[in-house]
Amino acid sequence: MPWDEAMRSRFECDGSPESYFRYLKKIRNLTSHIGVLCRNNGFQIDDLPKELGRPYSTVLALVNEYIWVTAPRKTRKKVELPSSRTLARWAELG
Repeated sequence: MPWDEAMRSRFECDGSPESYFRYLKKIRNLTSHIGVLCRNNGFQIDDLPKELGRPYSTVLALVNEYIWVTAPRKTRKKVELPSSRTLARWAELG
């Protein structure tokens, strides 16, 4: 799982091999939590890319993109995800 400075900062890692190992454990825990959320919504985590309309992406690629988008950067503000109401509206328009 790749990381950049913003991701290291978000997960309170200093860039050392030990902190990268901690980072990977945090990613594993995050991915496990996402798996629980998927099951609670009636599908397995392996089906998440398809459920999100990204059938050729891997689950880890989606997790990486989520972290990259939501981790604050020095050059830009943190990106906020749209509300469920906004997403529902977009779905109605699509």
